[in-house]
Amino acid sequence: MSQSGTSPTTVTSDTSGVNNARKTSRVNRSWLWMIALSVLGISVAAMGIREFRARSASLTTANADEHSDANVSRPHTDVSVTPAGTLSAPQLFQSFRGEIRPRRESSLAIRRAGILAEIMVHEGDRVRLGDVLARLDTSDLDVREQLADAEVDAAEAAVTEAVRGPRYQTLRASAARVRQLKAQLSAAQSRWERQQKLDVRNSGTAQELDDARFASEELQARLEAAVAELDELNEGTRVEQIDAAKAQRRVAIAARQQVDVDRRDSQILAPYDGVIANRYFDEGAMLSPGQPVLRILETDPIEARFGVPAGVADTMSIGDSLTVVIGENQATARIVRMQPQVDEITRTRAIDVQLDPSTNQSPAIGGVLVGQTASLQIPATNSTTAHFSDTEGAGNIPFWLPTESLVKSSRGLWSIYVAVRQSDRGIDLAEIERREVRIVRTTGQLTLVQGMLRSGELVVTDGAHRIGPGVAVRVHVDPVDRIVEQPLASQHVCAPESLQ
Repeated sequence: MSQSGTSPTTVTSDTSGVNNARKTSRVNRSWLWMIALSVLGISVAAMGIREFRARSASLTTANADEHSDANVSRPHTDVSVTPAGTLSAPQLFQSFRGEIRPRRESSLAIRRAGILAEIMVHEGDRVRLGDVLARLDTSDLDVREQLADAEVDAAEAAVTEAVRGPRYQTLRASAARVRQLKAQLSAAQSRWERQQKLDVRNSGTAQELDDARFASEELQARLEAAVAELDELNEGTRVEQIDAAKAQRRVAIAARQQVDVDRRDSQILAPYDGVIANRYFDEGAMLSPGQPVLRILETDPIEARFGVPAGVADTMSIGDSLTVVIGENQATARIVRMQPQVDEITRTRAIDVQLDPSTNQSPAIGGVLVGQTASLQIPATNSTTAHFSDTEGAGNIPFWLPTESLVKSSRGLWSIYVAVRQSDRGIDLAEIERREVRIVRTTGQLTLVQGMLRSGELVVTDGAHRIGPGVAVRVHVDPVDRIVEQPLASQHVCAPESLQ
């Protein structure tokens, strides 16, 4: 019984051990295969790399041999060169921006209110001093003018009558009137005397007596007035009356002149020679007094305003002759005004220059427009190379070279090609080397560079696009006169970025 109970347990333990051994064996074999495959891959990669290097070396050797053969068989490239240090520094200019401004500009308005009847000009029209540019409807002034003329005529007649005095016929009529009143007074006094006598005898009434007395007194007063009028006529017109008549005449004349003033104020006249810049209204518009209708600019002579630093302005004076660049052309100008103060915002001093009278008619410029941008060119001191010494060695001395000799390099740098003569070749044969340089300043056709360059080395100035490092060339020295011959307008100071 005991043996039969122990046997199954022993068999189970042996079976579990065998299974574990099998699993361990399979895992070990997997790792071995992975290691073998990795070693095989590394070996294949190493063989491929050796094969690639061998082929590259073979191709390099073949290309070198082919290039050498080509250099031997290919003809030399002709290039123009300039020895470093032979070009002198050009005249440099400080450039200051400004704009073309009118010498005078005005907004033209009509002083009277009314309807705009006629406007004779448009934008861009040139006008002369005194030209009629616009006019209001003046029908109301026509009526006022007739009334004023009539008042002037009446005042003139009154003055003439006052100066000449009364007419002879008027004097005779006044004298006759006095005699008539004397006769009537004599008759009235006689009736009054008779009434008094009748009243004493109680033959008349009190009413009749009073009537006779009052009639006599009335005629006496009228006679005195007629005598005074006759005396005044005999003496002539008084001075005060003549002065009063003349004063009335002046009032009438002034009223007539006011009509003429209003008529002149009903139109716009050109205040000076110029060009119409703006037209704000058309015919039929209702205008209020002083409302601008036109804007005029005086363009002859032409002026420009520039803002320059105070230190630069201190070296200038009124009347100095300067160069102004307009577009791609240049013109001569003269300083006419200098502002006495410095602008608080720009910290510059305003300089007004007047261009030569022939500038606006110059075919090269083709007419200058108000508001056009211009540049003022002021000679600058050539102190760029003053602090460099010839004893500092290559790389520190800057040289002026033709801008066309610069070749764009990597990472935004610049380089040049130098033709180095070989001792085993002819005097005009050389080999090209590439030198890195730094741009110090450019003036258009000439550029100041600094780099690994020595005085006298031959810098390629023409044909740089056809060569490269190691190329054999035949050199021709470029005449200096052809290089430095450049227009003034291109000689302003520029930043190196202008080459890019």
